[in-house]
Formats: sequence, structure tokens, C-alpha cells
Amino acid sequence: MDRLGLHAIKVEKCNIYIHIDHRNRIRKNDTTLDFSAGFSAGGMITCWPGDVNRQIPEASRLRGSPMHDYPMAPSDATDPTAHRQRDRAQTRAQNEGSNRNDYETYFDYALSNMFDDADNKFKELCKCDCTEVTLTVVNTTEFDFKNIRHIGGLKAGATFKVTTKCPGK
Repeated sequence: MDRLGLHAIKVEKCNIYIHIDHRNRIRKNDTTLDFSAGFSAGGMITCWPGDVNRQIPEASRLRGSPMHDYPMAPSDATDPTAHRQRDRAQTRAQNEGSNRNDYETYFDYALSNMFDDADNKFKELCKCDCTEVTLTVVNTTEFDFKNIRHIGGLKAGATFKVTTKCPGK
């Protein structure tokens, strides 16, 4: 934590970092992601995520990182366009035969979009200076996500981490 009470998470070189957290309306800027090490990428899934994700340099931000300024859970959203995102997420879940709640469905939708770009970032980082790339997904919420595409489940307060060697290095 820095002198202003902000929790700065430094993302190391050759890392792709996704952080799932809570934020509140009053203290929206309490967590930041620091990509100053270079050759790294990531984003944050939280309520009011635009504050954090807009601070990430575009070259380091995972496409699909939520950029809106309202709560993540559609049932709490005050933004008039939130229903469109919720409907897309719920339609996708229904097409897959899922019965999951709004939080799981909405977070899975955001994570899936971020993971789609993580594959591209992995290739970019391997072309640069990296011999291996570490993917880290941190869940600091009290929610268990049981069916997250790409990584399976992620318990409340858990971290998923995997390191993959770059092809040909």
C-alpha cells in the first residue's frame, strides 16, 4: 500500500495478470495495476473497472477488460446499457445449458473476453524478450466461480497460476 492508501500491484515482466476484486462507489481508486516492468499484460474485473483499466497502457491492457463505470453485477448496475451486456452473457450461458447466477455469468463473460486476448498477448510476449510467460488470475472476492471457461473453477480468495514456455526458446 502506498502513502495515499492505494494498493499498487506490480505486474512483473513476462506476466499476464487478471485481478478479480471488489471496489466501492466511494473509494473507487483503491487498487491499481502497475505495468512499468514492461513486457506484461492484464486487467481487472471489479465494480467500476474503468478507473483501473483505463490507467493501464493500451499495449499492456487485455482487450476485453471491462471499461465501464458501474457495478459488475448486472442486478446492481445503474448504467442504462448494462442490460445489453447482461443479456449477452445470459444468452451465452443459456446456450451452454448453464443455470449460473448473475455474478458467475457476468464474470465468466468478462474473463472469457480477457482470455481470448491473453492468447494473443502470450504470442506477443514470446516474440519479445520472454522465454516463458506466467498467467496469474487472482480472486479476492468471497465468490466461488465454479465453471470459468479456460481454467475450470476458482475459489473465493484463490489464485490460479501457470507458467508456459515460449515455443522455440
